[in-house]
Amino acid sequence: MSVDISRLRAGEVAAGLSGGALVLSRPRRREARVLRWLSLITGISGLALAYTQATRRAPALPVALSVVATALGGTTAAGLLRRAFVSSGAARLRLFAALGVAAGGYASMRRESGTDLMELGELETITLEP
Repeated sequence: MSVDISRLRAGEVAAGLSGGALVLSRPRRREARVLRWLSLITGISGLALAYTQATRRAPALPVALSVVATALGGTTAAGLLRRAFVSSGAARLRLFAALGVAAGGYASMRRESGTDLMELGELETITLEP
């Protein structure tokens, strides 16, 4: 699969950059383990949304990932909200990164309207063995 950066829209770019920031920001040891893992998974989902949009011609997988990224981003942001006001600037960065993944996923969903079948050309198909 070839990567076509021109396929990325503002939502996917926001989700990818915010996801990268979430993956690279290291939480403190005293943070709850669940929130640490949730942040990591949210960051990976934002990166995966941008990657699949840039590599896939069919819209099914990027649309599904935009729903997942929106839900995970909102959940992670809700979990980080209290920590952002009590803790240091790194917690605030992680909060804004989670909000960026949620907003980018939502924008990606909103921009995904009907697809012109003539633009797609030949779609990938899977044949099932009997």
